[in-house]
Amino acid sequence: YGQDPTITHLVDQFDYYILPVFNVDGYAYTWTKDRLWRKTRSKTSVPLCYGADPNRNWDYHWCETYTTMKPSQFKIQDDGSIQAINALAAVHGTQYQHGNIAQTIYVASGSTVDWIYGTANVIFSYGVELRDTGKYGFLLPEDQIIPSGEETLAGLLALLQYIEKQVYA
Repeated sequence: YGQDPTITHLVDQFDYYILPVFNVDGYAYTWTKDRLWRKTRSKTSVPLCYGADPNRNWDYHWCETYTTMKPSQFKIQDDGSIQAINALAAVHGTQYQHGNIAQTIYVASGSTVDWIYGTANVIFSYGVELRDTGKYGFLLPEDQIIPSGEETLAGLLALLQYIEKQVYA
């Protein structure tokens, strides 16, 4: 901030809510018991069944399959994702897919993205996965952590610039 005019402008232009760790108890569990644990550690009514997936437990069309036409804002959302993946690819050549989550990853209703779009009415609602293409999954090697951050920053900046043009044009 204050050194790069693009970053300074985008920081001043938008409100940001940064949650470094959204799932504190689940995150702590990954350090001591199960590295790939993704749920919370909350108790449930089912013995030996702990937690809920904090990304798939939002009260918006939970446990449904999306069966209607694409949202009317799909093109504007998709154009933003194209801007982001082009910027990502320009950094280290990593190729990302874009499109709705059901087509690019798997059907997963009731997600954070669904709730933000459908309940909070945020048109620009995206889900982003790690750069791996199937070899390492969520266990990226240490030498991929910084490149992943560099290309994510580039993609985020491109997406924010795109959103700014759409919202304030």
